[in-house]
Amino acid sequence: MNTNEAAEKWNYSAKVIRSFCDYGYIPMAEKEGFRWRIPQKAIRPPLTVERALTLLAMIDQIKGKASPDFSKYGIPLRTIRSTYDYLADIAWCSKIKWVIEGEAIDFIASLEKVTITPLGREKLRKKELTRQKKKKYGGKVTVPIGPAAVEVFQETEVASM
Repeated sequence: MNTNEAAEKWNYSAKVIRSFCDYGYIPMAEKEGFRWRIPQKAIRPPLTVERALTLLAMIDQIKGKASPDFSKYGIPLRTIRSTYDYLADIAWCSKIKWVIEGEAIDFIASLEKVTITPLGREKLRKKELTRQKKKKYGGKVTVPIGPAAVEVFQETEVASM
């Protein structure tokens, strides 16, 4: 299928699907000229790349004995589990057996056992480099409003090359 078909099937925009493909977030997606071909059997990514990388960074924090607050990021626990499973399937981290306490999953105890693969580390580094390259520029802009004009301060975040 192409990016438009995947977008319709998975309820994402075609632009988001293209960014998934560019980032290697959809396994087996291949670029043919200017178009992406996505296998029909490809699984819908449960979160955007940015949020999945946030989860990967949180797993890294857990390994460093920190206890991240998952609720702070607005990611429900069931989505954390499905995203982790997806990241393990696409080889960004190791697979684990979930630790069950009573009838609930102990997410911290489970995720402490995860190893981030070299591919996952590369994706985290790429995210960090992209974040570091963004610079904020600001300046006054005069906006004409009828016979008068208003001066406003505008701040823009631009990725440096």
